[in-house]
This record gives sequence, structure tokens and C-alpha cells, in this order.
Amino acid sequence: MKRNLWFADSVRFYVQGENLQYFVNLAAAQGIRLAHLRWKKGSFTAQGQGRDYPRLQQIASRGNWSLSVAKRLGPGHMMEFFIRRPGLVLGGILFFALINVMNRMVWAIDFGTLSEASQERMRVLLDDCGICEGVFLEEETLQSAQYYAAQQSDLFGWVSLNFTGGCLYIEASDTQTQTMREEFSRVPLYAKIAGQVLAVESESGFAVVTPGQIVAQGELLVDTKRMGRDEKEIFQESDGRILARCEKSYSCSQPLQIKTTFLTGRYDSFDQWCVFGIQNDFEQEGPGGQNSTLVEWIPFHLGRLKLPGCIRRITVWEQADRVISYSLQQAQALAQRDCRSQLFAEFPDAVIESETCDVEPNTDSVFCTITYRFRANIATLEQ
Repeated sequence: MKRNLWFADSVRFYVQGENLQYFVNLAAAQGIRLAHLRWKKGSFTAQGQGRDYPRLQQIASRGNWSLSVAKRLGPGHMMEFFIRRPGLVLGGILFFALINVMNRMVWAIDFGTLSEASQERMRVLLDDCGICEGVFLEEETLQSAQYYAAQQSDLFGWVSLNFTGGCLYIEASDTQTQTMREEFSRVPLYAKIAGQVLAVESESGFAVVTPGQIVAQGELLVDTKRMGRDEKEIFQESDGRILARCEKSYSCSQPLQIKTTFLTGRYDSFDQWCVFGIQNDFEQEGPGGQNSTLVEWIPFHLGRLKLPGCIRRITVWEQADRVISYSLQQAQALAQRDCRSQLFAEFPDAVIESETCDVEPNTDSVFCTITYRFRANIATLEQ
């Protein structure tokens, strides 16, 4: 037993033998204070300081007295327990040190109520700032990510990044676009195309056409001024819709062979892991040619327990050019689709009533012309 830690204790002991009074005198002569003496026949009990116990042993050995410990009080016994087991002390110190270090490490990222598309964009933004599971997050890095996230005005109404307890919480609201009524135009409305007027829905200005009237392309539909009763001009901004029945043809030439890019099915995958602030670097050497890259983030977890680390998996898919051949029926269908796209690009609100298709096959293409009869708004600011 180690006696060097007895200085912190008090000891109650037994002394047996002859001439015990002489033992007490020798102890007093060396400045050893004894308390709570209890005399019995041939023995006595007393209480002293643990630091004096080695000298009491020496006195007992010289006088042939028997000295034994009855009770030991104080922290010395506990200190000896931990000294004999240093792993417990070092483990406790290491535990509290790791607690302090781990709080600065990203264990999990909580995206809250963000949609999958928003989460993907936020993942890319955080990755550009060097933030993922397993990294040590500095205050400057967090502020930088907060700044760039706030610039995503098309995605978030407001966004906040909060890091606490090893978890990065992302709180955001969806962006909301407030529609404001556009100012009325000071320019008259003209007919974009010739047709028969079906309805006049003028919200402002002075309509000069009536339902059933046939108008030519560029003809005035809604004017911004007229003469008043006092023969003075009255001005009013123009706005509204003029619904008319029209007819127009669109053409498209569709080749029977086109060159396009497609995935070959070959790919290479690269894993970059980050754990406890340590990252591995690699040189990406994907297949040659045009490539399509997919990035995935796979956080580490053990069951429901999240761990401070993740895998950044980069998959590079090989792409190659290929010539696609169409049959006459396929080329005709594509040409018809393109003609319809042209119609709706010019008249987004068009309602098709009928159509006439004229197809002219050639050796390397199909030429298609479709004449549409439709209803649409023909009012435009350009004459």
C-alpha cells in the first residue's frame, strides 16, 4: 500500500504491548498529536494524522509494540485508487476534452422543411463553402455560408444558419413574388394579325372596333385619345384584350437524321470522405470525352445515431455523340409538334379550332406546313 498519500487522511489505530504510556511519551516527544485515546487492558486506541503514521510505525517497531489501523478517513484512499488505475483519470480528461472539441464539429445538417430541390441547392452552396458532416466549423465559415445563402433570393424569402450542439440547423421560408399591376400603356393597341373580332375586353382606352368586325393586321383596335364634347382631346392609357378568330400557317423542316449526345452507360465513381475534420483528396480521372457529373452526399450514421462524417461521392457518366435516324412518320410528328410550338410561342392563349396539315417528304427531311384556325388575343403595342 502506498503511504505517500496518507498525509491527506486521519487514522484511528490500535497499539498493543507493555508499557504503553512510554509509547505515548515517545510520540509526544516527536511532536505527534494523538486524540481520542481509549485505554484498555494491554492496549489503547487513538486517532492521529496520516502524515504521522510512518513515524508511529517506527516507534512501534523499536519498542516491540503492535500497531494496526482500525479506520482510515479522508481522500487519500480514493486518490490511491485512481493512481493505481491511471486509465480512469486519463479517460475522464480525454472525455471532457473531446466534448469541447466535438461541439465544434458538424455531426448532422438539419434542412428543416426545405424541399428536395432546395436541399440539393443548399448542399452545393455549403459544399462550395467547405461545410459538410465531419468538418470543424469556424465562425467565419458559417458567416460566409450565411451570406451566400441570403443571396438566393429566387429560392428563399429569408434563410438562417444556426450551429449548436454539433448540428447545423437551416431555417428558411419560401420566396413569395408579389404581383403588381403593370402600368397602363400610353401607346394604342393594334392588331397583331388579321381576323374577326369576337370580344372586346378593353379595361382602359377607347375601343374603335366591335364584335363581328373584320380587322387587318396592324389596324388600330384601342386608341388612347378621342374628342370630347367641348372639342378637346381626352387622353386615356390603353389596356385590355381583343379576342378574335384568326388563321395562320407555320412551317417546319425536320431532318431524318440528327446528331445528338447520349449516355453510354459507362461511369467512374470517386469517394471523398470527411471524418473528424480529416479529408482525403483524390485526382479525378473520369472517362474521356463529354461527361455528366452527379454529386451525392452520404452522411455516416449508426442506426439512428448520426456520426461526424460523410462521403462525398462523385459519379462521372460518359457521354458520346450518336446519329439518330427517324422514319417518315416520326419526322412528320416532330415537325407537327414544332409547328404547334411556334403557334403557342406567338399566341400563348390560343385555342385551336381546326388545322390543316400539308406534308412534303424529301430525301433527307420532311417539310411540314400546318394552317391553324384559332381564337386568341390579337392586341399588341406594336403597329
